[in-house]
This record gives sequence, C-alpha cells and structure tokens, in this order.
Amino acid sequence: MSAPTTPTCSVGDLPPNILRQIFAIYRSDCRADTDRYASHSSNIWMRVALICQEWRSIALDYAELWCTLRIRHFRDATMSPLSDQLERTKDLPLDITLYIDSPKDKETISNFLATCMLMAQLTPRLKLLEVGGEEPPYVEALLRALTGSADELTSFTLGGVRCEIPDSLFAGGTPKLQHLQLEGCGNIPWSSNLFRSESLSELGLRKVARHFAGDQASFPHLHQQLRPLANTLTTLQLDTILPHTVGPSILENVPTLHLPNLRDLSLCGRTVVVSTLLRSLKIPPSAKVHFDVHVGGEAGDAQAGTEFNDTCQAIRDARSSNLIELTDLSIHSRNWQGTLPLWVYGWGGDAIAAKRYRPYMTIPIQTMPIFSFTFEDPRYVGVGRSVISFFPNTIAWPCLSLVRLQSLELKATRDYLTVPPSVWDSFSDLPKLTMLRIENLIIEDFVRCMDNDSAAIEDTLQPTLAEAQDDSHNKEKKTASSFPRRFAALKCLFFKGIAFYPSPSGMLTRRNHSAPDGHPFLDRLLKNFQLRQSIGVPLESIDFGFTNREGVSGHMLGLLTQCVLEVNGRSLSLKRSDIEVWELPFVEQPYLVSLPPPSAA
Repeated sequence: MSAPTTPTCSVGDLPPNILRQIFAIYRSDCRADTDRYASHSSNIWMRVALICQEWRSIALDYAELWCTLRIRHFRDATMSPLSDQLERTKDLPLDITLYIDSPKDKETISNFLATCMLMAQLTPRLKLLEVGGEEPPYVEALLRALTGSADELTSFTLGGVRCEIPDSLFAGGTPKLQHLQLEGCGNIPWSSNLFRSESLSELGLRKVARHFAGDQASFPHLHQQLRPLANTLTTLQLDTILPHTVGPSILENVPTLHLPNLRDLSLCGRTVVVSTLLRSLKIPPSAKVHFDVHVGGEAGDAQAGTEFNDTCQAIRDARSSNLIELTDLSIHSRNWQGTLPLWVYGWGGDAIAAKRYRPYMTIPIQTMPIFSFTFEDPRYVGVGRSVISFFPNTIAWPCLSLVRLQSLELKATRDYLTVPPSVWDSFSDLPKLTMLRIENLIIEDFVRCMDNDSAAIEDTLQPTLAEAQDDSHNKEKKTASSFPRRFAALKCLFFKGIAFYPSPSGMLTRRNHSAPDGHPFLDRLLKNFQLRQSIGVPLESIDFGFTNREGVSGHMLGLLTQCVLEVNGRSLSLKRSDIEVWELPFVEQPYLVSLPPPSAA
C-alpha cells in the first residue's frame, strides 16, 4: 500500500492574494538596490517583476511594494522613474529617504528644486521621512518647503548635517509622530509641531551644533520641554546637548521629572552633569540604561573614582534604589592611546527562556544589553598607559547586583593589563558564575584564586587524624573556619592572549619568555581542574586561545593539549605542510550554546 502523498502546488499556480502576502513578507528582497535605481526603468528596478509575466502584472499592481522611495542622486536618470513609482503607490502612505549630496550643475539643481516641490505635495502622505546630506543650505531649503500637515507621519529623522530647523516645519501638525531623531543639526526646534505630538514616544537628540559649541540649554529649560512628553516617552537619548558644568543648586526648585513608561535611557556628558540630571529623574526599574560619561577638568585618579561611584549612585537614585540585576557582564579596558579606561556591558532579566552563546564566548547573541557604561578620561588622549587607572577596586557598584551573574568577560582591547586583586576576589565569590572569558590580561591573581580554591577542596578531601577524632562541635567549628571555595560554580573557562609574570615569567605566545619545561601557572590550574573532577564538579569546556604552536614550547603545548583533552574530551589537530597547527578544541555541541536563566535562589 503506497504512502499518502502531500498535495503540491507550483509557485506559478499560487493565487494572487498569496503572492501578494509573499511579496509583502519579503519586500526588501523584491527590490534591487534601494540606494539608487538599477536602471532607468522602474519596471526593471523591481526584481520580482522579472520572474514571469503573471508575477510582473501582480507586482506592478501591488501598491505596497512601491511605497518606499530612496532619493540620493538628482540626475535625470534616477529621477525619471519616480513618477511611475508614485503612480503605482495609489495614494498609500510613503516611506521616503533623501540624501542631499550637494547639487552643483543645472541638471541636479533643477531636479532638486522639483523634488522640494514634490515633497511639499507629498507631505500629507508621509509616514516615515529620513533626511541627510552634506550641504546645510540645500537641506534647509527642503525643510522650509515642508510646511503642510503631516497627518500620517510616524517617524522623522534628520541627521548628518548642521542645518537650522525652521519652526514652520510641518506647521500643519504631526498628530501621529512617534519617533523623532535629530542628529548634528544646528538647533532644537522646541516650539515646532515636532514636539507637540501626543504620540511622541521615542526622542533622540545627538550632537546639536549650538549645544556642542557651548550654547547649552539649562537643566530647568530641558525639564520644561520634556515635561509634556513625560507620560508618552519610552525612549530618550540625550547626547552632547547637556551643559558642560552645573551648580550644586541648579535643580533645587525644579520638580522631579517622572518618566513612568520609559524603556530606554541614553545619556552622554560629564560625570557631574549626568549625575545631576539622573537625580532629577525617576525611571522604571525595568528601563535599559546606557551612559557615556567622562571626568571633567584635570581631576586625578582619586577624583575620577569618586565621580564614577557618584554616577553609579545617581543611576540607583533614578531607579528608586532598585539595583540592576545582571546575569551576563562584559568589562573592556584599553590602555594604549585611548580614552576608554572602562567599558561595561550587562545583560539581565528573565524574559528570555534560554540565552544563546557562540562557542567559547560568554556574551549572549541576539540579545541587547540592559546596561552599558563607558567611562572616559580625556586627559589621556593619545597617551600610552601601562595600567588601568579607573578599573574600580571593587565590583560593589552602587547600581548593580551581580548575585545572579552567570557569565563574565574581562578583556583588554590593547596590550596586557592587570586587574586589581580585590576585583578577582570579588568575582571568585559569586555563587552562580558559570562561564569566564579572560583576554589580554595578566592572570597572576586569577591563578591565585584558583590556588585558594584548590586549598579549599583539599581541606574537605584530606582531613587530619586529629580532625577525624574531633567531636561534632569541633567539626562544625573547623568547617566554619575552612578555606572558602573560589569560582565554585565555574563550568567554562576561556583564555586569549594571557600573560603571567612571576619568574619564570612571560607571555605564553612568546618563545623567549616561555619556560622550557612548561609554565607554573598551568600546573596549578591542572591541579585545580583535577580536584574539581574528584569532587564531581568538573569543568566542561576550556580554551587557551592559541591557534598554532608558534611561541609555545613543545612541552608546554603538550600540557595544553592534555588539558583540553581532559576537559573537552577531544581536540582537532591538522597538518599543513611542515607546520603543525593546533586549533580550537572541537566540540560539536559545547556546553555554553544554551544557558537557562538562573533561579532566584
């Protein structure tokens, strides 16, 4: 008896309504180059119109496919298809992007002026409008033409050009405007209809020219302008528009600005300014927060540390003393010709059933951080540094909770750095830390923590005879005074570019610094790995980050290979000519591909 067959249908036999749904889902794939027309004919510009005659007729009649316009070059060849495309939109709302790149000859200037007139006519149909360019006078001319009512406009973006925004822009009103992004413009038109929409929920103000030049808005004025939007704002970004300095009583008589529906807050400015603004706000504990702050003046390292802690405390104050609970944390540093002593990303929340990670990485993929903090020091622009100045001596930051932290990445983007011993001690105490990745760091203090963990395990495995004869009271006393475990929950450990300096010292990737008979740090780590195995809590994945044997002694390479085999169960070695290449350990399904959220306990 033959198995039942599933009815099939040729793509060419699909009914028009199904084809339209397919075209709508894959709208971007139905097009050719969206930045410029691929030919002088808008019929050929639509890819899907080239499949067959039936698809062509459906596509040309399907208005939704034609409602996205990208205008950049004001040449006859690129402008001529516009009339055909607009005709096919059948008066539906439009998504238009214009990039004005300096019209210079008679042809482009004429087409630009015609475009301004066309945009004025299309204003009532605009749904999304993005304007950018290189010549402020031309952009301003376009904006002055847009004085009508934009009844369908939901998103307006102006970026990349320092032009003046006229108050007459959309003078007829923007009742549906939800997203407003102004970047690099010459002013903020607070009195225009852009800020009067009752639907405005996403507001971004970045690098406004007047403010950047020193004509900053006062905090009271900023509060006054934002207050009518307080109940609708879900996203607020203020970048380089805050004052450079503030007085201690600048907001003394200004009521706290409550933003009850805010989901994302991004601030950029000096530490004292950002802290002052934060203390004048109240945001939900669930809001994601992103900060780019820097110390002011010629403050020393001690003052910088004080300002760092003050900003963290201000974040907590704005959240009504609610800590940001993180499950994943990445801390980057740079000490060579840079201004980023500290760069922090954090992930958290229980909304994701199981975070996913790339093999041998500890940063969640396809997940945006809920906390980011860049701490800059302008004193060190272009100046080399050998040690992190602003790496805090503790991870007890006033705004964060790391009790549920599962994965941690500590990374230097340039050269080898030393993390304060107290920071290693604090991280090693975290009860749920499962994955650890260390890159371009000196690991002496990390190995010390692992030595302490080995001592703690040995303390439980090798009781003395006298201890065995103790009564129960003495046993309890001994247990309470024994060594505490370090990195007790660790399952995955990844190194890259590590260095270890006590004699025999060296960076493990340099032959003249490697010990001929192995390296003491590895013997100590292997001891800890074996002790963990003996008590039933072994590591499950490890990587030393070496891609070949260059700069590593033969004995050292053998120890590394043995360690990888013992922990991961397999490795992959290849022969390429006369060079033996030792690659990343090969694990079909590494432990860290999927990690469930930690329990509250």
